[in-house]
Amino acid sequence: DRRLAKVELRLGDVVVLQGNATTMPETLRGLGCLPLAERPILLGSVRKGIVPVAILALAMLTTAVGLLPVPVAFFAAAVGIVLFKVIPLRDVYQSLDGPILVMLAILIPVSDSLRTTGATALVAAELARFGTILPAPGALTLILVAAMAVTPFLNNAATVLV
Repeated sequence: DRRLAKVELRLGDVVVLQGNATTMPETLRGLGCLPLAERPILLGSVRKGIVPVAILALAMLTTAVGLLPVPVAFFAAAVGIVLFKVIPLRDVYQSLDGPILVMLAILIPVSDSLRTTGATALVAAELARFGTILPAPGALTLILVAAMAVTPFLNNAATVLV
């Protein structure tokens, strides 16, 4: 336990003090401290919390029952998030990472060629064969190691494509 008098404070430090509300302003002035202004804490509107959850649930439901393919359902969900103004369009554009988008676009044909030549089926079959021999933690470890082996060469998003 260190006493407040022994603590060395520097410019920009934030200190939380608890005391009598009537005498605290005078005490703070005496210490040369600047109190923070009181303001209500707003955690956001209920609408901004419910709308994205509802959109996500709808995308998952339409995918689960087979009404829409996964990419279409989740692209529609992303558009819905913007249309309902949960995320401003400006933020969407600012969060786009150009080099990653280009790399993903380039890797789509690579992913398709791996699939059509049977390379992905071969790797999946071998992983499944070893996965059935191993106990559950071993199978999970095998999948983790396989993903970790590919990730240094590809971006995480590209690893999912391949």
